[in-house]
Amino acid sequence: DSLPRRPMHGAGTAVLSCLTLASAISPTLLLHVGAPLRVAFGSCRKQLKPQPVWDAVAAQSPALWLWLGDAMYPKGSVTSAAQLREAYAQAGEPALRGVPVDGVYDDHDYGLNDGGVGWELKEDARQLFLNEVVGAPADSARRTQRGGLYGSRTLGEPPRQLKVVMLDTRFGRADHAVPSPGGWSRVPKAGYLAGVTRSACALLGVGIPSPPAP
Repeated sequence: DSLPRRPMHGAGTAVLSCLTLASAISPTLLLHVGAPLRVAFGSCRKQLKPQPVWDAVAAQSPALWLWLGDAMYPKGSVTSAAQLREAYAQAGEPALRGVPVDGVYDDHDYGLNDGGVGWELKEDARQLFLNEVVGAPADSARRTQRGGLYGSRTLGEPPRQLKVVMLDTRFGRADHAVPSPGGWSRVPKAGYLAGVTRSACALLGVGIPSPPAP
């Protein structure tokens, strides 16, 4: 029960099909509760290129679109919050026909390649992501809590529910403690595993606590 295979022009190789997470987590769950919950997820959107994938995602009527990072790519080295705003303005909202959107940033929408706790615009990056991508309310705890914009949400109704845990592996992370996939030149294998771990944990509800900001 996955999306049809369509070209992902500019969407990046990390954009994955809409998966039936209930069956992925527990095949027996479907025998007792009927139709599965669907969550679509992806990352690495090149906002200046065509985005044909959104029609296919919306056609599946997922309960949630979950960004796993890099919802846009700023032009050049980021030196101001205005560059992040410009990239979000270029990207606009994905054509998801009312599907709720949530998620976390990674290094490009954070504003610094493989950036961590030392990034001077990290607070701007947090607020802009919550404004432009998530549409979080002004009083959301994710705007002010220590450690970044991590959060969770529960989909569905009892007894058929799915809890999605979203990790912030940027805001409070010691710089280059565990490189992301952007850190190939430093530790390629560790960088790859960091990205895979972030995605898997966000989707399967396994939390790795972000360290509190100093």
